[in-house]
Amino acid sequence: MSKVTPNNSSTVIWTLQPWIIPGVLFRTLIFTLVTTVIIYLEFLFGANSNLFQGVTMLTWTIIAMALIWLISLLQLFIMKISNTYILRNDGIEIREGILSTKSYMIVSLGFSDLEVIRSLSGRVLNYGNIIIRIQSEKNSQRRMKLIKNPMKVAEDIRKVMTRPIVRIEEKNTETK
Repeated sequence: MSKVTPNNSSTVIWTLQPWIIPGVLFRTLIFTLVTTVIIYLEFLFGANSNLFQGVTMLTWTIIAMALIWLISLLQLFIMKISNTYILRNDGIEIREGILSTKSYMIVSLGFSDLEVIRSLSGRVLNYGNIIIRIQSEKNSQRRMKLIKNPMKVAEDIRKVMTRPIVRIEEKNTETK
């Protein structure tokens, strides 16, 4: 989490992006296991030394699995660069998109509910998703994806969103 103070009246408490390291590790582990099983089966059935276009099947298997792995990681990197979450002292801003972007500003008046979702791996590696429900838009919601330390982040959001709003009214001093 980074703390930044912009020039305007709304102070930034932190700025986050999706935490993709657990996804990268999980996908790497899965692709390593699958590739190992495929290579083992190629050796078992003697297909590893067969040639296709002058290259062994073992080499083709490794190239194909590496390409599939890289393409699967591309999704995570796109998610990381296309989502930004900014908590300010007066609300939370959720930015989505790369070429064309959407920006949602949720202030405490529109805030309804907050939900933290963590899978088993999310509890072990301390990451998860946070869903923010909004009153003003027919019970719509905004999702913050792959958040590192989601319980702490949710607590920070609750502190900002449940802060009472104080209005100062001028007293009418007219005499009758």
